[in-house]
Amino acid sequence: MADPTKSPSSSREGLKSAYETCRQVITLATAIATLTVTFAKEFKPAGMAELSVPVALQLAWGLYGLAVFFGLWAMLAITGSHNALDKGTGTTDAMATNIRIPSLLMLLAFVLGFGATLAAGASIVR
Repeated sequence: MADPTKSPSSSREGLKSAYETCRQVITLATAIATLTVTFAKEFKPAGMAELSVPVALQLAWGLYGLAVFFGLWAMLAITGSHNALDKGTGTTDAMATNIRIPSLLMLLAFVLGFGATLAAGASIVR
């Protein structure tokens, strides 16, 4: 039986994959938020002096911010797991609680934020 404290780099692939997934979600969340903020001026109805950003879009921005926060938390947890492996005390389980909780919160915030973005778009198109 292999010694779990002496993990070869191939056994860390799950952690590397989880880390990469967090990076991609953070990139998408920041890109969508940046794009919608950039074009927020387009939400101003003709003839009105004030900017009218739909509440759903404001909610989406907040949710994207939370997705980034939880993604960074998950990435820090993955880094901690790598450090523990280097010391011989950690596990290569990418579904460990310290990684799973922030990862699931990140995905939930991102999916809800994307839904709110779609709802905001639908309310504008009407």
